[in-house]
Amino acid sequence: MGIRIGIVVDGLGINEWVDANVLGAEWYAQAHDITLDIAAPERIDPVEQMSVIREVSDRDPDALVVMPIQGEAVEPALSYARKRGIPVVTEDMLVRRDTPLFDVRFDGYAAGKEAGRRMLEKLDALHGGAVEEGTVAVVVSTKNPHQTDRSNGFLSALAGRPSIKTVECDITPCAEMTDHARDGIGRIIKDTARDAGARMLGCFGYGNLVTIGIVQAVEGEEGFNPPNDREHIVVSGIDACPQTLDLMKRGRIDVLVDQPCTFYIPIALHYLVRYLKEGENSLPAIGSRITEEELAIEGADPYGIGPWDVQAWSPAKMADAYGHRWFKTSGITVTPENCDAGWLWGNLIKRVKQR
Repeated sequence: MGIRIGIVVDGLGINEWVDANVLGAEWYAQAHDITLDIAAPERIDPVEQMSVIREVSDRDPDALVVMPIQGEAVEPALSYARKRGIPVVTEDMLVRRDTPLFDVRFDGYAAGKEAGRRMLEKLDALHGGAVEEGTVAVVVSTKNPHQTDRSNGFLSALAGRPSIKTVECDITPCAEMTDHARDGIGRIIKDTARDAGARMLGCFGYGNLVTIGIVQAVEGEEGFNPPNDREHIVVSGIDACPQTLDLMKRGRIDVLVDQPCTFYIPIALHYLVRYLKEGENSLPAIGSRITEEELAIEGADPYGIGPWDVQAWSPAKMADAYGHRWFKTSGITVTPENCDAGWLWGNLIKRVKQR
């Protein structure tokens, strides 16, 4: 009998990003004789998720992969699994403890910085050189460390351009965040329009839902000029879901920095199998660089999409995070030139759901 691994995510059939994670896990497991025990709370609630983690742990899997809703909130359940002798790997959400064996996720700060660099590149091209004075609206979240990292990375890219004024709109992730982003960015656009001589250059969103709200705000207040027009408002964001990819194809979004999320759990599974067979010394050392030449993640492809054709996670670095390893993947820069790629999770999940 093959290895059996428990998978606990933060919701099934609720969030397409999570569903894409799970598809990657299932397709990888099919090709590698791994049995998965996949579970999730009925609501996106850390207390409910802790109960689910304990329930899966009580079924004594060989290992456990968890997508925490909130890192510290569910840590007691992760510790429960470890005390039962079950190695635990986390993905997507940082746990500020040494409980996980390792963690798999991209670098939000680096992703935000890339989104900022690409926005400046686009603005400079539109203006025939270094863009002069203007305003960029930035959606931030001071209460969520992952979103804060992304926004801080973006702001760091613009820090070298003092002539560009950044105006922040603080929005905590919630069910109404698209509406909040639309209203908040809309106010910034109105305020900028009232300021004689000021002009709106661009907007940044730290995640799918706020980026959609930004597009709604620009459409409602200013309208979009063609992407190559000097007056075009440049929109950049993090994550490429089906909706934001469609908006990019319509000329509403210029750049997205995406996560290689369909690889997250397969990477965890690959190293967990190695760990179970060979021990902790088989894991990459902190500070090491991992590339697709030494690690090719491949699995089933039941829809002929080619999800493994591009090893988008590579290169990665094994970093240290609060006493545990962090498999820090690369991000994916998505532009109008490559937004049709079938292996992007937003296109992948859309195609699967249409079947």
